[in-house]
Amino acid sequence: GPATGERADVDDFDEIDDAFERMDVSGLGDGDVWESLDEDADAIGGASAAIADRDRTAHDHADREVDKRAYCQQCPHFSAPPEAVCTHEGTEIVEVVDVDEFRVRNCPMVSKADRAAESARDT
Repeated sequence: GPATGERADVDDFDEIDDAFERMDVSGLGDGDVWESLDEDADAIGGASAAIADRDRTAHDHADREVDKRAYCQQCPHFSAPPEAVCTHEGTEIVEVVDVDEFRVRNCPMVSKADRAAESARDT
């Protein structure tokens, strides 16, 4: 490419062209495009509803985002790397949110810390 000083071969563009289908869109207006997108969204409505149900269920199960160093890596129920799972019955690491945080479900250590923080606020 231009940054490397190399020239693209004309055959490379032919291969890229083959990946796309040419269509006449001269008769389409903006409203038609938005309507088509709405229809596609309705068609996958079951998927979005499933995601909403999953998120609602996650909140029912006391999901919390926690600092992995402060909670998980200090916990006796945390498995050794590379597995990174919780061995406490009924508790799970749902996802790695970012390099510092896990989303955990039904963690008694987080619940215990929450209760301690609440009692400290009450005094």
